[in-house]
Amino acid sequence: MEWLSHAIASLIASASADATIRLWNYKTGELVHSFTEHTQAVRAISFSQNGQLLASGGEDKTIRLWEVASGQCVRILSGHSWSISALEFVTDNSLISGSWDKTIKVWRVNTGDEQAQLVGHTDSVTSVALQGSNLFKERLAPCENNTTIISGSRDKTVKQWQFLSRKPELN
Repeated sequence: MEWLSHAIASLIASASADATIRLWNYKTGELVHSFTEHTQAVRAISFSQNGQLLASGGEDKTIRLWEVASGQCVRILSGHSWSISALEFVTDNSLISGSWDKTIKVWRVNTGDEQAQLVGHTDSVTSVALQGSNLFKERLAPCENNTTIISGSRDKTVKQWQFLSRKPELN
């Protein structure tokens, strides 16, 4: 089971092998929404920085973007050939995904377009993060021209990727 909280919105999200995501108010314990559109286990979740979106990904090879306030799925991102295992918002409009297909993808949230595919791991990608990000601190805003992405893999490596916004293809 995966757990993630967003302190500003007083919410915590849980994702599980039963293909369900649940959104809870952690102050009251109240169930706010249940998201049931995934068809297989959900392995990764991430809140946008402003708390308005929740991204989820899993064994059905899709990333779903949920509007937190309404509980509606607003976009489905497809492109990985195997389970999504890691998600991280870069900004409110940019999302990183890692997959068992050994790749990392960078997505534009408002259009669903894949901006880049990062290739270099020889086994499943298990984690993605922005350099300097921390769930307990405010995330560092990416600088205007580049963002550093960190990824971990079952190949026992951690890789650092320089994503240049002016060069959208990093194959």
